Amino acid sequence: MTEPVRLSEQPLGRLEARFGFEGGRLVDGVRPASSWVPVNLEVVMEGDATDLPPEILARSDGQALFYRCRVHMVVGEPETGKGWLVLRACAERLRLGEHVLYIDFEDTAAGIVARLRALGVTDDRILEFFHYVRPDDPLGNVDPRTIAPGVTLVVLDGTTEALALFGLRLESNTDQAQLLTLVARPFAESGAAVVIVDHVPKDREHRGRGAIGAQHKLAGTDVTYVVKSITPFGRGMTGRSKLLVDKDRPGFIRAVSAGAKVVGEIAFESDPETGAMAVEVFPATAEQGGFRPTALMERISRFLEGRDEPVSQRTVRDGVRGQTEAKALALERLISEGYVTVTDGPRGAKLHRLSGPFRSGTSVVPQ
Repeated sequence: MTEPVRLSEQPLGRLEARFGFEGGRLVDGVRPASSWVPVNLEVVMEGDATDLPPEILARSDGQALFYRCRVHMVVGEPETGKGWLVLRACAERLRLGEHVLYIDFEDTAAGIVARLRALGVTDDRILEFFHYVRPDDPLGNVDPRTIAPGVTLVVLDGTTEALALFGLRLESNTDQAQLLTLVARPFAESGAAVVIVDHVPKDREHRGRGAIGAQHKLAGTDVTYVVKSITPFGRGMTGRSKLLVDKDRPGFIRAVSAGAKVVGEIAFESDPETGAMAVEVFPATAEQGGFRPTALMERISRFLEGRDEPVSQRTVRDGVRGQTEAKALALERLISEGYVTVTDGPRGAKLHRLSGPFRSGTSVVPQ
């Protein structure tokens, strides 16, 4: 039996260790050189043969959304925040000192680094743990796992451009499967969480499920999330998007989603002065399909009750204790439900005044 080629001096990841690989070599004879020879299931069952729960991209309640060893797709219309959400996962891992690989077919290194900095990742962490690739030719004979061995998270941004680069067709299921086999699956098999960022079709009426292109994009991935805008955001603005799960092969995410569908809401807050960006995912409630941070809403309500004049969002943020992104979402909820009104102030400021007191447990929205 011919021994497989050694890919790296480092172990390739938890999944390959589970199935008998270490650094690309066979261990205990679990998997032979040919993939057509049956796997030694006795060795597998002696280890961990169960699906692993998600461990990456923590929601505000601690529930993670990305699985190691799985291929995810995050899709949505432009400016829904899907790219920021994925970079939020990158920032989380970089702060923990884990390696992240970003394969970019759309943006530039400068653009991605600027976003990571806005999310609070230090330059030292970026230089040591973030690996950025902007390919302009196919892989050839390069095994993708040798690009950055030991990565925890791999992002593929722009599959339409990737298909063109590899000479593959967007509308072909066979070509979609080939791209996943060439680029995505090897990283998942090495233990990383793989996240593909993609667009939905422009035609809303006939778009169906999943991303633009052939149906195999949905069928070939393990988990698919859809991001839908609720309130637009930009520089110096606060916005929200809804996060839905469209496919969840391991099944952990549907169990923690409202109606097995609504994962939660994503709050985006951009500081107009520093350019800093806060991105937080809040869980949904079964009753409303959207998170209501009622404790913070009451806290803000009581703060505004003590003000004679309308105040800016910054005044609210500085005067109420709590996480910045959570306070932004609570204020947005108070506005959307009619408890707080917003008027224009000097130099483009938005001034907030209480219309009626809010208390935790309030379920009736004022008319």
